[in-house]
Amino acid sequence: MKKLLMIFIVAAIVAGCSSESPPPAQPLTPVYDTDHIEIEQIDLQSIFSERKLTMVNVWATFCPACNYELPVIGQLASEHGSEDFQIVGIVLDSVDEAGQPLEHEIGVAKRMIAQARVEHRHFLPTVEILDGFLKDVTAIPSTLFFDRNGEQVGDIIIGARTPEKWMLEINQRLGEIDE
Repeated sequence: MKKLLMIFIVAAIVAGCSSESPPPAQPLTPVYDTDHIEIEQIDLQSIFSERKLTMVNVWATFCPACNYELPVIGQLASEHGSEDFQIVGIVLDSVDEAGQPLEHEIGVAKRMIAQARVEHRHFLPTVEILDGFLKDVTAIPSTLFFDRNGEQVGDIIIGARTPEKWMLEINQRLGEIDE
């Protein structure tokens, strides 16, 4: 597990937080209220079962492209969330190799979420998630889509996207699901 986490961190740093066109990082400002923001570990299957399609955005606090993309993803979640579709975030660097929460990183993630003014849910990765579908994540930000049964829909998307490109991806994957 520790080796997997170290490989991921090195790969993410080498990949430079992949993005279609690297945007400038937005500075963190510690003036935002974070008391209402919860980041917790949860069984994602219960989340997947809530909607026809769930977009899981995997990000880290040290990633400039993730910081850029957070408000874009938040806008998608608030404008296009429906009975068929939802977005959740996984804050990858918020746990140690044993899956234990890292309070400092959680605090940084909360400030980023508050600064971006996003309201979709964010979760800590469990050891099962790290050893499960996240083992295929090689760079951040990365995004995966799952149907209500927890089956991955399509390939992993690496890097940030514009809202228009995300809507194309979302609509394509919604069309791939048979219910």
